[in-house]
Amino acid sequence: MSKNFQILAGETHDGELYFVEVAPVSAEHTYFAIGGFTVRPTKKSEALERCREQLEDDVKLWRGAVAAGYTQLGHQDWVQYVLATDGELAGFDNSLYAEELEVNGDQWLFESGSCGQHHEQNLKRYYIPEVYFDKLLAMWKTHHLKKENPLGLTGLLDDLRVEGWTHKNTQTAFITETIKSIE
Repeated sequence: MSKNFQILAGETHDGELYFVEVAPVSAEHTYFAIGGFTVRPTKKSEALERCREQLEDDVKLWRGAVAAGYTQLGHQDWVQYVLATDGELAGFDNSLYAEELEVNGDQWLFESGSCGQHHEQNLKRYYIPEVYFDKLLAMWKTHHLKKENPLGLTGLLDDLRVEGWTHKNTQTAFITETIKSIE
């Protein structure tokens, strides 16, 4: 078993998507690791507007760039320069889940939230069977960073894979359902 698994577990009570990442012991990975992260679905148009507004509102950042000799541009020209150079999404973090999805004609991005040893104990909506979620949490508590895989891990991951819970199309359908509930 050498593949890492990214499992969309469900939606949090705060409306974020919660993923669990499992890295089993393998020839490439000498210890069992598991972690979680959240992302918030955000309309791309809103993300673009927010990035521009943050640069326009953060005059201290522009003043610091002028004081350090990085720019001689006026504030508005500097905002345009930053957006042209760093991209329209400068300041928007979607590094945890860099996908883009179209739903009802709108493009959606996924703003990074918390990550690492982030345990969600219960979810507003489960996208995998709750019994599988509970098993993953139990393995997390007892085996994280140990040099052996938990008993039953292979079977659990096989079940998740075979039943389609780790499949990209299944996850996209659940993400689309979450986005439609936001609108």
